[in-house]
Amino acid sequence: MFNESELSDMYLLSPIFAEIVPERSRTTIYALDNSFESVLSSFAPPIVGILAQRLYGYKVPKTSTDSVKVETDRENAESLAKALFMSFVIPMSICVFIYSFLYWSYPRDRERAKMNALIESEMQQVEAQDSPFGEEYSQLHLSESKGLDGKETAKTDVEYGKIDRLDFDDDSDDKALLSSKLTSSD
Repeated sequence: MFNESELSDMYLLSPIFAEIVPERSRTTIYALDNSFESVLSSFAPPIVGILAQRLYGYKVPKTSTDSVKVETDRENAESLAKALFMSFVIPMSICVFIYSFLYWSYPRDRERAKMNALIESEMQQVEAQDSPFGEEYSQLHLSESKGLDGKETAKTDVEYGKIDRLDFDDDSDDKALLSSKLTSSD
């Protein structure tokens, strides 16, 4: 039997999550997606039953003659078919409506995720290099703006530098303070 949720997970959501979700958060996002989908799909059987009975006229079968039973079974099959169709079409229409927004947001999200991954890998490389003269630092400047044409642009600047540390011994600090006190009091 066709299972649309497995199809959308396999061909739509999994590749999107793989591209825009950071590696450290992927398992959490996959788990949240699957649990959210499972919770929503658990409402399907009661909804089909309610639609079939109340909206499309499903009748509980009673003991009767064969000709009446056959007619009732046909009517019940028709009402169940309509209820199943509606319980499939309405959620799929909502999904198509929501997924259509990916057409505009996905390229920007993918580029932002690539930039963040690149920045993170550069930061790890910088941190991995130990400097004998001091500590290295980096500053990240992100800016997003809309251009005159209405398109969003993102600019990323990374500054690298070194912080020189001066190592003072306790003795030399005391001597420096004493000598400055002596010269200032003279």
